[in-house]
Amino acid sequence: MAMDFDPINVIYPWSHELSQETLPVLIENVHSGALAFLAAKLFHDHSRPMVMITTPIRLDNLFENLTTFLHQPPIEFPSSEIDLSPELVNIDAVGKRDQILYDLSQGKAPLFYITTLKALLEKTSSPKSTVQQHLELHVGDILDPETVIELCKNLGYVHVTLASEKGEFAYRGGIVDIFPLSSPEPFRIEFWGEKIISLRSYNPSNQLSTGKVLEISISPANKERFTEELSHTLLDYFCEPPLYLFDDLEILEDDFAAISGTLASLPKRFFPISYLYERAMSSKQIYCVEKKFPNIQALSNEHITIEIFNRSIEARRFFIPFIYPTPIIENESNPLLTFLNYLQEYLPQQEEAVLKLAIYSTKTKSLKEARALAETFANNRTCIYEKTGNLSSSFALADTGFAAISLSEFASTKILRRQKQRTYFSVDTEEVFVPVPGETIVHLHNGIGKFLGIEKKPNHLNIETDYLVIEYADKAKLYVPSDQAHLISRYIGPTDKTTTLHNLNSSKWRRSRELTEKSLIIYAEKLLQLEAQRSTIQAFVYPPHGEAIFKFDESFPYEETPDQLKAIDQIYADMMSTKLMDRLICGDAGFGKTEIIMRAAVKAVCDGHRQVIVMVPTTILANQHYETFKQRMAGLPIQIAVLSRFSQAKVQREIFERVAKGEIDILIGTHKLINKNLKFHNPGLLIIDEEQRFGVKIKDYLKERYPNIDCLTVSATPIPRTLYMSLAGARDLSVITMPPLDRLPVSSFIVENNHETLCAALRHELLRGGQAYVIHNRIETLYGLAETIRNLLPEAHIGVAHGQMLSEDLSRIFKKFKDHQTNILVATALIENGIDIPNANTILIDHADKFGMADLYQMKGRVGRWNRKAYCYFLVTDLNRLSGPAAKRLAALNKQEYGGGMKIALHDLEIRGAGNILGTDQSGHIGTVGFNLYCKLLKKAVATLKNHSKPLLLNDDLKIEFPYNSRIPDTYIDTAFMRIEFYQKIGNAKSKEELEAIQEEMQDRFGSLPQAVSWLLALAQIRLFALQHNICSIKGTANALYLQQYHSKIEQIKKTVPYALSPTPELLVVEVLACIQKAFPLKSSK
Repeated sequence: MAMDFDPINVIYPWSHELSQETLPVLIENVHSGALAFLAAKLFHDHSRPMVMITTPIRLDNLFENLTTFLHQPPIEFPSSEIDLSPELVNIDAVGKRDQILYDLSQGKAPLFYITTLKALLEKTSSPKSTVQQHLELHVGDILDPETVIELCKNLGYVHVTLASEKGEFAYRGGIVDIFPLSSPEPFRIEFWGEKIISLRSYNPSNQLSTGKVLEISISPANKERFTEELSHTLLDYFCEPPLYLFDDLEILEDDFAAISGTLASLPKRFFPISYLYERAMSSKQIYCVEKKFPNIQALSNEHITIEIFNRSIEARRFFIPFIYPTPIIENESNPLLTFLNYLQEYLPQQEEAVLKLAIYSTKTKSLKEARALAETFANNRTCIYEKTGNLSSSFALADTGFAAISLSEFASTKILRRQKQRTYFSVDTEEVFVPVPGETIVHLHNGIGKFLGIEKKPNHLNIETDYLVIEYADKAKLYVPSDQAHLISRYIGPTDKTTTLHNLNSSKWRRSRELTEKSLIIYAEKLLQLEAQRSTIQAFVYPPHGEAIFKFDESFPYEETPDQLKAIDQIYADMMSTKLMDRLICGDAGFGKTEIIMRAAVKAVCDGHRQVIVMVPTTILANQHYETFKQRMAGLPIQIAVLSRFSQAKVQREIFERVAKGEIDILIGTHKLINKNLKFHNPGLLIIDEEQRFGVKIKDYLKERYPNIDCLTVSATPIPRTLYMSLAGARDLSVITMPPLDRLPVSSFIVENNHETLCAALRHELLRGGQAYVIHNRIETLYGLAETIRNLLPEAHIGVAHGQMLSEDLSRIFKKFKDHQTNILVATALIENGIDIPNANTILIDHADKFGMADLYQMKGRVGRWNRKAYCYFLVTDLNRLSGPAAKRLAALNKQEYGGGMKIALHDLEIRGAGNILGTDQSGHIGTVGFNLYCKLLKKAVATLKNHSKPLLLNDDLKIEFPYNSRIPDTYIDTAFMRIEFYQKIGNAKSKEELEAIQEEMQDRFGSLPQAVSWLLALAQIRLFALQHNICSIKGTANALYLQQYHSKIEQIKKTVPYALSPTPELLVVEVLACIQKAFPLKSSK
């Protein structure tokens, strides 16, 4: 029979007795899933505050298990990681601690807390001080902006232009933006006079509002409080003594040994362990052991003493009859059914006894399948309960017939924590160009010059406005009105020659433009011809999704990000179309690109019965993909093999034979795939992962050898040629800019390499139970560095890895690191691809100035792949001597956050120069106009040719003049360079919808539009419409509208239309558009 029941509400024989016990209690044989259930049951029965103490490594797993059993998630009380230096303080954790304490002091917070010894012993301010240091704001509060600004300053918030990081605030007119330390997202406070009329959350990346709230809480951000005398902990905030539940004593004792030195050396920051002992003695304590704990001495049958934390505790041994499936299901083909049969056999024999099955999974479909299986042998003494949730391990209670079944355990699916701690947003891949004084730029009509800065000058209406000042040859200056800022782009040319500034009134730039224009048209036609040739090849059209696709999608143990889902849908659409797929997937390390390509591979094999070729640059990545593919595709009829330099000749021959017969569905390999003897039976999909590591010849060889198959190219930092082709619209592009939930940005530092830095950074990671990488790219001195670290940190367990090792040795070392048997991996740069260790969140890169930008970015991406704060140290020999391209590379990486792979690729291009990325026939033209302008113009050429119209490439500078005050006043946006940014956005807008979005953004960020901005947007809308009609000049006067239409360099048609100046921007748009349409009707395209 099916029956709903909540396992926590069931009465168990031991639960009442346990709740009545007054002595400390020891419970043995308690695994993680059972421990969470026990904790939830105790919390339910006691109705009092509860504190579960675990270790940093176990915390996340227990958190998930607890969330499954409790009616609401527990509260994680983290350590602020203040034990080393203020620079390494985890402000996310500090804000979370502050908010928890504030909520507790206000009686708002739930009462189940999970924490670690270190976090619990860390000192805090008093409840009274916590309340005084918080600011709560509500919609409707009577408060003026100046008061809020002063309060924010007093709380330690830093005044900036844009509040995009925690601890910052910004002020513009009647709007205050603030990013509280305690919040996963920043907030926008809008005032009307002295009243708060709106509170909104906003995206820190693009500054746009994302939702409305009624109140916000602002916690303190002053770093000075980390040096204050503190005398309280979390335990002082409870109204009654909590119940203490200690996780496995063996791992807690190890954790205590690891942090005891920190506790003793920082008495101002931490209480000694005796503090916890004394507090716990006055309340109920329950100690758990998973396997065995040697420090237990029996006093009688039930009474014992426990030696723990250098203390002796008298306790009672308490027995709960937990049963676990591991020994029962070992080597069974259907482990779930085996365990269910076992449970039924051991069901208590009383007639009224009922087998109660609680089934847990993160996937609805898996729950339904498990329920159907359970119902095949269910009888009137069986009831089945199902719930969506994570449970790391199954267990049963022999005395009650209750069993909690984790489907992830039976499916061997890895479950990681998914609690949402911080909100992330997609990041724009294209930056708005705002020039920096001294930078070389290109003006569309005047050529290469040097940007000097911004000056205010009277405009044609004698109104002071911003002008961009550009210096040309012979110190000539050009003053560009700010509303023409979109005509300026960054100059990126070859680095092997000095950039020469153009003469301002010379015809050289015009001739260069004409040559570039002709070349662009020819090159764009070539690109489209290649695309047309590829599109004429009849692609294999995949059928709609079969059962295997739905099953594979459903088995993904995480929640896909919107960007992932979009890319997957795009790939599926490509595969089910008649056109061959040629798509670039660009996304940062850890953003889920591997899952995307696995979805495509399963589609190819299961729906198309075609083979998949996966080419990767390194043996490590090949093996990592092989293991990942095997684990994810377990249960599907897919045969997977791997080829690398470590593959023995016999194994290689066998793989070649099986591939030729079609017995291998997916072949993953390195350059070993470039072999004329390797012949596929029915190839259908080529995947090139980390494409920036391959030369053009190799990629072209693969495409030429397999011309009739779909192609997916994957990269975090695509090489300029690939990125360029995608940005130009000559190939399809999927961009993954949104990180998974819970992902915290990586803090990076450029520091000098010395023993003090090494020791501090590594000890900080080890003390929180984490792991670290140390990258040193010279094998000769690699072992010496490992020995140095071993001497500095005797407690560390160190592994060494490099590319000249035997395959077996390398695999063993990585496995030990993955299994936490070692906690520091000293390695060469071979770890830049294919290593995914969520617990490794510190990386130190020695001689970072010697690496390329993409390599550094990939290595930085090895950490921060989970919900823990991560750190990347770029180590250099001498900071004072760091200069040139190396300094620029590190500076760009140091400030780059998530979603920046494409930006990094472009930054790298800026630093290295454009060079010969498109072949010798185009490199001269790129040098002439600069890479950015070249890309922009080629993109336009491709789009124009696709629309079957003649390209009019360099004529989008429509001259438009009306006697209106159209500008962005500095009283509206007070920062000159931010005004230039919006002039750029408005000038580069390509549709009415884009202009409307810009208008909404300005209103959201800066308040209601001044009349001058409304006129500016109206003229921008007119310009867009006029360009569609090939209008190159518009001038409005008090009684006429003068229009000029471009036909060729020697032919322009002029018309004068009677017209009276419009009184409002809205009316201006309507009337001028009507005049243009009447004077130069737009022919309908066929």
